[in-house]
Amino acid sequence: MTGTILRPLVATALLAFAAPAFADPVDSSATVKINTSGLDLTSASGRQALDRRVQNAINAICGAPIYGTREEAEELRACRTETRAAVQPQVQAMLLRANVTVSENR
Repeated sequence: MTGTILRPLVATALLAFAAPAFADPVDSSATVKINTSGLDLTSASGRQALDRRVQNAINAICGAPIYGTREEAEELRACRTETRAAVQPQVQAMLLRANVTVSENR
């Protein structure tokens, strides 16, 4: 890991209605687009598929877990936490558009 952590503002563009375009984790100005077409967010399986796609995008941005120093592990955790928090409002907006309440998403 290079020590570069993407800022939450970069991750806000994470969910878009386009084909995946995975970013290089070193590029702090990169975005990842997640294909959400065909997902039925009113079903549990559709919401699980969305969550898997979001997690895959987070992995693409932050990198895969590796064995390294404690500092590197903490940077990875911080990147994942910040990125997940940044994309959460977009996920919630998608669920609201699909008339799915927050409690149904759990």
